[in-house]
Amino acid sequence: MSPFILKHLRCRSVYYCAQPSRLEENTLTRLSLQSSSSRTSSPLRHARKVWSSYLRKNLPRIDRENASWSKCILTNSAFTRETITRAYGMDSGVSHLGIDPDIFRPLRLPRENYVISVGSMGPSKGYDFLVNSLGLVDARIRPRLVIVSNAGNARYSEWIAALAKEKGVVLEEKRLVSDEALVELYNRAALFVYTPYAEPFGLAAIEAMACGTPVVAVAEGGVRESVVHEKTGLQTPRDERSYARAIELLLRDRDLQEVLSQGALASVQSYWNVQQAGERLLQHVQTAMAADSFSRS
Repeated sequence: MSPFILKHLRCRSVYYCAQPSRLEENTLTRLSLQSSSSRTSSPLRHARKVWSSYLRKNLPRIDRENASWSKCILTNSAFTRETITRAYGMDSGVSHLGIDPDIFRPLRLPRENYVISVGSMGPSKGYDFLVNSLGLVDARIRPRLVIVSNAGNARYSEWIAALAKEKGVVLEEKRLVSDEALVELYNRAALFVYTPYAEPFGLAAIEAMACGTPVVAVAEGGVRESVVHEKTGLQTPRDERSYARAIELLLRDRDLQEVLSQGALASVQSYWNVQQAGERLLQHVQTAMAADSFSRS
């Protein structure tokens, strides 16, 4: 959420907003309830439900109030810019992020029969959709699924593991791996699979692209700006059969894999890297600092 300090700043400032509060999103609320519906009630679960209800009611309002003090907002994608307009009633500028190509890079390692997804283990990342989709892939070529998380919800993790077993998907979850291990996982994966619900930007997809790993993404949120369909990856609607067909297509077509891999590498080298991201940010800040819209107090 927006920081409280915005109200107290008297100097010129730029607020880089990764996303407004998402606690009002009905989709995320529904998914959270779905993933925990099979759990028995307990005093702790009841307390969490009461606390979550309080947050959903109050944090979006506080978030809007804090953001209203900002004189200039930048954000990570055109998608998030539209979200900011709806949430705050304020305009913002887009300054795309980038990755460090000295860390995330192709290692030319042999590809293995697994797909990788990276993100916190929670409902917003759409792992239920991903597991269901993989369950529809031809069992003769179905890859195992590796999920790398920096944090997660234990109940949701257990639910996804049970769902994977039900769908015949071999699932391996890794937590808090090093950068070196993550880069190797990207490089050995056949594909990077990305299915979050309305993710504001999607940095992990660009990390995979920088390693030359083709991306299959659901066409939602900010990833629509970084993954170019049939050039740097494939995009599909949120339809399990369509997503499964896209995975099968790339697993069977090594030539297309190579085309998308080279397209992804070229895209990162020309735009989605930290050097150019820094230059973009600096230009936005210089423009903002010269604007008359800043308060003179």
